[in-house]
Amino acid sequence: MVTPTAAQVQIRDHEGLSLRVAAPAGCGKTEALALRVAGLIDRGVASGPRKILVMTFSNRARDNIRDRVQSYVPLSVLRDTVSLTNFHGLSARIFRAHGRVIGLDPEMALPESDWVREQCFRWRWGWDKIKP
Repeated sequence: MVTPTAAQVQIRDHEGLSLRVAAPAGCGKTEALALRVAGLIDRGVASGPRKILVMTFSNRARDNIRDRVQSYVPLSVLRDTVSLTNFHGLSARIFRAHGRVIGLDPEMALPESDWVREQCFRWRWGWDKIKP
């Protein structure tokens, strides 16, 4: 844990559910988000079936925020109150849970990043250039 800045405390303690934070790289947004999650849990906003959704773009960012939140929130509480995922993971969950509504087979195979890479190599250079 770190000592939060005044701006991070303001983010943590903001009473509303909606909050947008825009700031340049390296200024503490990830820490502020972890503090925000901890603040929402401390205030009882995420209880019962209600959960906090933390969504990132990459797996790396997801893992980073998970580590930060774990420094403020016990793992057992985190599991029960927070869903940490990236855009692709959330999309996969939605497709699997509700795909039939739009005609998708919920058992469909979603491509992993290795598959996508392989397809790009196949398209660009042909099979003989793909390294295992």
